[in-house]
Amino acid sequence: MESLRDHALVVIGPSNRVESTTPAAERWLEELAELGPPDPARLPHTVQAIANEARRLAKSEENSGQSQSRARTRHGEWVTLHASIVGEGADQRVIVFIEPSGPWEVASLILRAYGLTRREGELVRLVLHGFDTEQAADILNISPYTVQDHLKSIFAKIGVGSRKELVARLFFTHYLPRIQSGLFLGPDGWFVERNDQLVVGPESRARLGSQR
Repeated sequence: MESLRDHALVVIGPSNRVESTTPAAERWLEELAELGPPDPARLPHTVQAIANEARRLAKSEENSGQSQSRARTRHGEWVTLHASIVGEGADQRVIVFIEPSGPWEVASLILRAYGLTRREGELVRLVLHGFDTEQAADILNISPYTVQDHLKSIFAKIGVGSRKELVARLFFTHYLPRIQSGLFLGPDGWFVERNDQLVVGPESRARLGSQR
């Protein structure tokens, strides 16, 4: 039996109608639907938005026809969506691939809130794992001087003055309060609580409470 956490595929036609899905995709679409009864005839806004973005990019100078996004499900899990354009004209379709977000993808959402670039986010990840300047430079294939320049920019954006302060800021601001409130780090890298064997995230807590 397939799990809700299985990777999934959705094929979307020119009028934003779902033409075909894998069994796991049907369950993901239900999880991504807005509050209220799921409507099989209507795409969740998140999926529709990434499909439209892929179409826009296909017409742009980049001509990539590929887009990526992340979203929270009804039960608080993070998923990553990848959209690609195939075909042209009336035969054009959007293929959307849905998969559970990994822990670092979720952490990157926090870093993005500070306005960090992709490379700065990669460096923060290495700092959080304890790599020093030389090791980070080797992994990122840049010079130690460039690592130091990136660190200065990171410190300024987050408002800290050292690596220790950086780790402390991220931990005490984003993780410790959730740990103290009784949440647990879930398989998707964000915090969850267990309620009647159902794993839910912070956004679902109020909804569950209103149903009691």
